[in-house]
Amino acid sequence: QESAGVSAESSQDDSVPEVVAGSDDDCGQDSSVSGGGNPTDVAAGENSVTLKRWENADEETRLELATPVESSSRFNKQKADSIEWAQFTWNPVTGCLTDCPYCYARDFQLRLHKSFEPMFHRDRLAAPQKTPVPKTDGHNHVFLCSAADLWGEWVPEEWIRAVLDACREAPKWVFIALTKNPGRYQEFIDIIPGNVWLGATADTQMRADSATLALMRLRKKTRRHVLFLSCEPLAEMISLKAGRWEAIDWLIIGPRSQNQKLPAMQPNWEWVEVLLGQSRKSPTSVYFKPNLVVRPQEYPGTWSDKQRLP
Repeated sequence: QESAGVSAESSQDDSVPEVVAGSDDDCGQDSSVSGGGNPTDVAAGENSVTLKRWENADEETRLELATPVESSSRFNKQKADSIEWAQFTWNPVTGCLTDCPYCYARDFQLRLHKSFEPMFHRDRLAAPQKTPVPKTDGHNHVFLCSAADLWGEWVPEEWIRAVLDACREAPKWVFIALTKNPGRYQEFIDIIPGNVWLGATADTQMRADSATLALMRLRKKTRRHVLFLSCEPLAEMISLKAGRWEAIDWLIIGPRSQNQKLPAMQPNWEWVEVLLGQSRKSPTSVYFKPNLVVRPQEYPGTWSDKQRLP
């Protein structure tokens, strides 16, 4: 995702995780990954399964492949200059099929694992129980599937349910989800625990319109979940109708980070100003990413031109 669509959206410098041995981003997964083989046979130690392998498996095999196993897996602890709104990342599912041109997670996974194919890692489901909860208030935030879009249409329901079960069993953690497909939250809203924040990526006006509509529908069904909009990268002017802000508890704004396909790009200040001004008319909290460095640079007599901004 960028900030993952993969839904993740952080700068390359800010968001590439520090890989810790034993964490869910440790590259020691290769020996237990299955991409083919007999679809009715689960090999000993087969803890990671590709989407292709899953689709070819029978119901009994799928049930076993989605069953958590005992492991020492832990969350990946972020460096001080990494994804600053979450102290940890957790990737029980990796990979994405959206193919966003600005996706940093794809670059990271290709460099680490040589693949960005969607995969499920059942041994990582133990991480919420194996990772000690920090004693400092607010340091219990976990970026859920920073290297995937957990809510993509291609993700099997069983994978999502297994991840949500693990979240529910760890109420002291706050899991921050982000997707370019927020409409799928509706399918699971009755079983999504309250310690999961539900976010939608909006890099363009078209995506913002559909994302906020999905959030509005969610707001009608739930008041116990934090709902948020991530405008990262903010690629063009986005203006939201007043009623849409009622469904947005949190707004994140950030630039586009450099990756293998695109250079870094700061949004125009006017784009930021419009979102900030509109959000201030609602209870929405605003978070500027540290790498958002654009600022107004106006000369006398030019402000009257800006008053036409929505």
